[in-house]
Amino acid sequence: MKAARLIVVEGPMGAGKTSLTRLLAAAMAIPAVLERPADNPFLGDFYRHQQNVLATELYFLMQRRQTWDGLEGDRLYVADHGPEKDRIFTPLTLEAETLRLFREIRAALSYNAPRVPLLIYLDGPVDVLLERIRARQDPWEASMQRAYVLRVQDAYRQWLRHYPGQVLDLSTVAGDFVADSEHAKILTEMVKNKITELGEDW
Repeated sequence: MKAARLIVVEGPMGAGKTSLTRLLAAAMAIPAVLERPADNPFLGDFYRHQQNVLATELYFLMQRRQTWDGLEGDRLYVADHGPEKDRIFTPLTLEAETLRLFREIRAALSYNAPRVPLLIYLDGPVDVLLERIRARQDPWEASMQRAYVLRVQDAYRQWLRHYPGQVLDLSTVAGDFVADSEHAKILTEMVKNKITELGEDW
């Protein structure tokens, strides 16, 4: 059975991943796969007190496993997170021994990881990201610190240097595509052209 195919939109919090995912899903008439942080009962304690860190990461791991297992084989989706997301965040959040345990648990799990023909990367100045995070008024993000967002940005950049797949870096051109419909149209056309260039149908 062929694996599902996933256009992944990645980047730090506040970069516009979910907004771009929804935009692309509508423009390309393909299903959107959205992360559900509000379902994670440990996330608030993690951001407020750095507690329940392993539980937070394991919950996300199991949530993603359930999501990937529910995708239809060979169908193209667009998602605001990808199969490698824990590899970006867990080295930031977990101590060495706990990280080793997490990786052992991850390796023991079996699930149908989707194929990622294209990764889209979004980013922005940290103060812009923080402004967007505050504007969302999500309770689990209320205590997020600037230093943590900077660490997440750096972790993404380090990870991208070694990412083996196709990357469309929109971090310098994304702008405010939510408010600017013409800019949104330009971005969607860039993605469509890249997917066509890679020989992927939808």
